[in-house]
Amino acid sequence: MKKILLLILITAFIGCETEPKLAGQFQAGQGGVERKLELGSDDDAMFIKEAVLGWAAKEYEKIREKFGDSLIVRRPSGNYTNAVKIENWENYGATYDSMTRNIISIIPMKMSPNGYRFVDVFFNQNVYSDTIIDESRRFERYWINSETEKIAALSVIMEEE
Repeated sequence: MKKILLLILITAFIGCETEPKLAGQFQAGQGGVERKLELGSDDDAMFIKEAVLGWAAKEYEKIREKFGDSLIVRRPSGNYTNAVKIENWENYGATYDSMTRNIISIIPMKMSPNGYRFVDVFFNQNVYSDTIIDESRRFERYWINSETEKIAALSVIMEEE
């Protein structure tokens, strides 16, 4: 009898659904619809961390699978552009010798009720070319397409040199 009660108790604890942990609001544009934000998954955080660090290490083949066929990039000025085709990333990497990125924070988020997902990443970046060092702090938001599970958009929120 004790085993049955223990089994029922364990099943009750496992079967209980918890409410998502709300983490603020998202409002698209002035007068836009407010969406509730909840914390995203650690899997999303690791997915984006690999992409951010892979870019610095010039591991284009490795990170290529993380990006969709096209990538929309939003610059701090508010301009939207289509990113350079993924096939041409190696050409971009030829413009510098090496790069290091030190991630300070990485926060995965999910919007309710539509389920849009994004990950905010704040990091220091050093780009080395010959003897020139370009140091900057960057805050980027990576949008993940829930259907393809690939990065669909990148918003460069802040780039401070």
